[in-house]
Amino acid sequence: MDTSALSSLPVPRDAAEQEARMRRFLTEWKDNLDNKHIRQQQETAQKFRDLFHPTDFAFYSPVVHSPYREIDTVSLILKWITEVLQDFVYTQTTKGYDHEGNPLLVLYFTAAVFDKDKKKLAVEGADFFKLDRKSGKVTTS
Repeated sequence: MDTSALSSLPVPRDAAEQEARMRRFLTEWKDNLDNKHIRQQQETAQKFRDLFHPTDFAFYSPVVHSPYREIDTVSLILKWITEVLQDFVYTQTTKGYDHEGNPLLVLYFTAAVFDKDKKKLAVEGADFFKLDRKSGKVTTS
């Protein structure tokens, strides 16, 4: 995704409210990823589930051809990801809005995984989010 396009779109009238929604989402999202003690508990999937829009949601994976639309499945996938990735850190955030004023976020990260020989491998990537402008819930990831 070319992030330069994010800044070329007009800022919505309710930008301050949308900025607050983005900050709230980022805090909750990072807390879910950072709290290792929560990862062990069943409530992890519910904590992720609460961030997603209940009826208008799509999760795109780089390894699957069509998006996941079941929030329970995505919550489970995210729980597994938090168990596999080590030393996970967001390094940069890009914010913007789509043509309808919905907040867009790109979160760049670094992490590590271990191969079958227990060799630590560095990973870099990005998470893309589109939030519903009214609820602040994720509609596309």
